[in-house]
Amino acid sequence: LKWGYAEWEGPLIEIKGSKVTVVGTGATLDGQGAKWWDGQGDKGKKKPKFFRIKTTGGSNLNNIKLLNCPHQCVSINSASDTVLDRFTIDVSAGDSQGGHNTDGFDVSSSNRITVRNSVVKNQDDCVAVNQGSGMIFSNLTCSGGHGLSLSVGQSSASGAANTVSNITFSDSTVMNSDNGIHIKTHSDAGTGAVKDVTYKNIKLSGIRKYAINVQEDYEGGSSTGNPKGNIPISNLIMTSVGGSMSGG
Repeated sequence: LKWGYAEWEGPLIEIKGSKVTVVGTGATLDGQGAKWWDGQGDKGKKKPKFFRIKTTGGSNLNNIKLLNCPHQCVSINSASDTVLDRFTIDVSAGDSQGGHNTDGFDVSSSNRITVRNSVVKNQDDCVAVNQGSGMIFSNLTCSGGHGLSLSVGQSSASGAANTVSNITFSDSTVMNSDNGIHIKTHSDAGTGAVKDVTYKNIKLSGIRKYAINVQEDYEGGSSTGNPKGNIPISNLIMTSVGGSMSGG
C-alpha cells in the first residue's frame, strides 16, 4: 500500500476504538517518505505523521510493517491497555535522502502500553515517551537513530501533562545510533516529574555520541547548559547496560 503526496499534518492511518485487534498479513505500508524529506524534519515542508494509535480496552496490533515514514512513524496518543507486537519500521533510506524527525514510537497521554519484539531503523528516537505511566518496551532492536528516550515537558502547564512514571525498557539492542539511552526534561516547561524508570539488559553497539545522556536543560531543541528542577528525576535504575561506542 502506498500513499500519495500532500503537505498536511496527517496521520496517514489512524486506528482507534476499544478491544481492537489488527493483524498484519505481510503487507508493507509505504509512506513514500522521500517525497517529503528535505533534511528539515519538523520544519520545511509540512510532513504527515504516519500511523496513529488511539486504542483502549485490551487492544492488540501485531505484525505491522511500515516503510519510509514522512515524519514520525507510530504515534500512540490517548491510548491505554494496548499491546504492539512485531512491528517493523524501516526508514533507513532516510539516512542518505534527508529523513529527519522520523521517530519510531512516540507515546503521549497513554497508560499501560506494551511494545515488544520490534525493529526500528530511523533518524530520531527509537522510542520517545512524553507522558503517561505503566509502559513496557522489550526486545527491541534500534538502529540509526537517537536511542531509547524520555522527552518530558511538552506543556507550559504543570502536573500530569509533564509526568512520566513506571516505565521499563528491557532486553533490547541499540546500534549505530547517536545515543543509547536519552532522558531529557524541558527546562522551559511547567512542573512535572519523571519517576520509577528502569533500563535493564540493554546492549549498545557503535554509539556515536552518548551511551547514556540524562539532562535537565533541554530547551528549543538543544541543551542550554542551565539545568532546572522543574521536572525532577527520581528512582531511575539502570542495570546491565553496556557495549561499545564509535566516532569522535
